[in-house]
Amino acid sequence: MNPTRLSLVAYARISDLSGKRRTLASVLGVEAQHTACEAMARDAGAIVIKRYTDNDRSASRGEHRPGFEAMLADMHHGRTADGEPVQGVITVDVDRIYKTPAQWERFVTAFRAAPGRLFMDWRGQRDLYAPDAEESGLQDVSTVMRENSRRSDRTRRWHAAQAQRGIAHTGGRTFGYRPVPGSPGTIEVVPEEAAVIREAVAACVEGRPWGSITQIFTGSGIPTENGGPWRTQTVKQIISSPRLAGLRMLDGLIVTDQAGEPVLGSWEPIVSPSEWAAVRERHAPRHRAPGGRSRAGRGRTPRKYLLSGFLLCGREVDGGLCRCVMSGCATKAGQSTYRYACRPRSDGGCGGSAVRGEWMDREVADLVLGVLAAGRPGVLKQPAWSRARELNAIQGRLDELRTRQRLGDITETLFRQRATVLSEILDDLLAEKRAWEAVEACFNDDGPERLRRWEMRPNEGGYGLRQRRALVAEVLTSVLVFPAGRGTRRRRGEGYLPILKDGLTGRQVT
Repeated sequence: MNPTRLSLVAYARISDLSGKRRTLASVLGVEAQHTACEAMARDAGAIVIKRYTDNDRSASRGEHRPGFEAMLADMHHGRTADGEPVQGVITVDVDRIYKTPAQWERFVTAFRAAPGRLFMDWRGQRDLYAPDAEESGLQDVSTVMRENSRRSDRTRRWHAAQAQRGIAHTGGRTFGYRPVPGSPGTIEVVPEEAAVIREAVAACVEGRPWGSITQIFTGSGIPTENGGPWRTQTVKQIISSPRLAGLRMLDGLIVTDQAGEPVLGSWEPIVSPSEWAAVRERHAPRHRAPGGRSRAGRGRTPRKYLLSGFLLCGREVDGGLCRCVMSGCATKAGQSTYRYACRPRSDGGCGGSAVRGEWMDREVADLVLGVLAAGRPGVLKQPAWSRARELNAIQGRLDELRTRQRLGDITETLFRQRATVLSEILDDLLAEKRAWEAVEACFNDDGPERLRRWEMRPNEGGYGLRQRRALVAEVLTSVLVFPAGRGTRRRRGEGYLPILKDGLTGRQVT
């Protein structure tokens, strides 16, 4: 590598919210961005040493972006995982990297973790160390947010106008319909697919199980769009679509005319509105609020059960073991309040194995605590907290901002705006640090103390779910759970096979 050429990292992202998720088109989108970045770097006499990519990830919706997080971590450390120095960042446009004030603050903080770095986008080089960089960066964010809002408003008005005219939404081909060649905005029924839909809708109205309904699609011989097996969730989405009944829905409501009557589409319906309504009574898709977030909350749902993700189904299927991950779920009857069960066949499992949650948790807890009891305190190690540098840098920026306020170097409006954002970032970092420290503390406990705190409730000083799962993960990679047979009471130490991590030994369980 030429030592006089700056070593840049490139970032590419595509939201891909246009019906082409996880397709070749989306891959080509980020690849084209990286190609453009490398060309711009060559023109500037620099070289791209690493690519960071977030494909099918929205920045404006606040989705987790692994590529973005990895880039920030490497900038804080000053080097990539391969040891290459990070001397700058290049992207096709700043809105690929940040679209919110918090994303901007986090990015510029990481960028300034080392002096003399270069930043470049399609407009050329930009000085992110300049005194007015914060203000110009926030102006970029405001511009992006305004454009997003205007674009969303235009799109919403266009869809509303199309719906009032009875024109189908043509964002992507849906099962049962296909675009009419040479007639933009027009769709026609695919007869063989429509027959499957009618049979499935009739089965749903009759009250047949979802697994049985999914089997109708599987037995049709018609492949899914990506060639994989039919899943229950996909089938639910297909047969609950208002398009099948010649209707359109906006913001969770059927589009109606001025008299309040449903606007009928210009395409041929596959089922009647009454049949569709009966399907919706059984399955109403979760409605998303404007901006894409679920009305039930945002972010990934945290783990609720101790062994979620650890248990594998051990039922024999087609000459081998099922090995589908068993999911935790609440029970409506019996002594147990929850259980772990294999997914149904229509969802990739066999549906033939389940175990009481409390019993399984107790068995695994005894095993884990027994294996760990022989170890010395401090033997367990978790990776160092990866965001320590970011925490210190954000705290430093907040302190600097408060100093500027005292000196009168910043307007009160801008101070409040930036201080609020930085404080929220700091709170998130501190919460993550506390969670890491809690796991570290339980790793340093001795055997008796670990047993004592495991038996206590979290609000009484006992371990929380995150600590317990961390201890389980230090001992086990997985647990094979074998079916016991309907009505058979499981006995301690039987019916499951723990798979210990390399180098660990425990009591033999059969």
